This record gives sequence, C-alpha cells and structure tokens, in this order.
Amino acid sequence: MNDAIKVRATGTMEVIDYQPGNGTRYLVQVVEVDGAASKMMGMGGAKGWVITHLNNPRSKTFTFPSYCQWVFPHEIVDKMDEGGVDADALAKLIAHVTGAEYAGDN
Repeated sequence: MNDAIKVRATGTMEVIDYQPGNGTRYLVQVVEVDGAASKMMGMGGAKGWVITHLNNPRSKTFTFPSYCQWVFPHEIVDKMDEGGVDADALAKLIAHVTGAEYAGDN
C-alpha cells in the first residue's frame, strides 16, 4: 500500500436490504461518521450518517447529521434525486436507522 494513503475507520458501515412491501427492493449503504470525517462533510464534527441507495445508479449520497430531528421525503427528493414512493420509503428507512422522526409531507 502506498504510504501516502492513510485509511482510518471512523465509524461503522452497514448495507441494508429493505423491502417495505411496495413492490420495490432498496439496497442501502449506511456509514456512520464523526469527528474529522464529519467536519469534512459539513456536519461540524457531530456524529452523522452517509446514506447511498446502491441499486439506483442515479441516486446521490445523502449526509444526515445527528442533530437533525426529522427526515422529510422532500429532502430525499432534493438531496438523493429520488422521487415519489422511493423518497417516502427511503425517508422512513433513514428515520429508523438514525433514530430521527419520519415527517411525511402533508
């Protein structure tokens, strides 16, 4: 390994196979980060999560800091480029994984 490359684990990584019953299967990678990694991602050093929808090649990565209390489906539309039923299902999954509240759009 190149000595210039430093690898440091800063949290945990999980891959979740989520099948909510809407006919879709979501394969989602969740990486927990804190400290320096969190600062580099704009979360100010607070614990947070980096979430990626793996089986959607156009999906974007979503960073979710622990100080956020709610997950809104419209955030998933905006930040992950997911829509409709997918955004709603992913918002529910993210709320469950992070301990935040799901805040469905009314």
